[in-house]
Amino acid sequence: MFLTQLAQLAVEKCGLTKAQPILLGVSGGADSLALMHGLDVLGYDVMVAHVDHGLRAESAQEADFVRLLAESRGLPFFRKRADVQQVAETQAESIEEAARNVRYQFLYEQARRNQCQAVAVGHHADDQVETILMHLMRGAALPGLTGMAHRRLMPLWDKKIPLVRPLLGFWRDEIEVYIKEIGITPCDDRSNLDTRYHRNRIRHELIPLLKTYNPKIKSVIWRMGDVLREEEQFLNKIAEKTIRASTPNPRRSPIW
Repeated sequence: MFLTQLAQLAVEKCGLTKAQPILLGVSGGADSLALMHGLDVLGYDVMVAHVDHGLRAESAQEADFVRLLAESRGLPFFRKRADVQQVAETQAESIEEAARNVRYQFLYEQARRNQCQAVAVGHHADDQVETILMHLMRGAALPGLTGMAHRRLMPLWDKKIPLVRPLLGFWRDEIEVYIKEIGITPCDDRSNLDTRYHRNRIRHELIPLLKTYNPKIKSVIWRMGDVLREEEQFLNKIAEKTIRASTPNPRRSPIW
């Protein structure tokens, strides 16, 4: 079931083909490991990249774990170690912002170097719900409430290579079932329990509270984002069509 749905989403939502390699960011967690295994089994040309943020004592061991797993499947592996704490202090950024910037900069460097068709990451449906709630609390307009897209260009990192998220249609529980079925034990990132990070507070405090109002609140929020994304795409098409229709075509001046 997992592989069948992944195969469909990879093509229909992410636009992936088997003609070019895909640069996959793998943290060692269940989501990215499931994506790595799934895309490889489906016959995609997968390259694996891992960024060690240097924030935890066990981070180097996790990088080695991802390397060994990738090599066991014959997948090219690239790694980078960064002092994210120092980067955050130097750039006056939060730890989360600095880690994200370091990670995507490395992923896109490797994607360009290896002529990859896309950079793929393991964001899933639970991440989508958390992202929409984060945007809502910041006062986001329609684009923010749509959440993350399956396929989107990230001009800050590259104007041609898209970022794809094949797992956006899967819930965390479904991913963990698949990981268990294939016999892989993911790394346990204890920082995911630290509620000093905003996303973790949403995950461990806000969403459980919202469930007391509606036990299916996650599905409701996910569907809302999906509907709003379709509406945004529809409105953008109308706007583009209107702009094209109202722009006069330049005509060559007659030569007398």
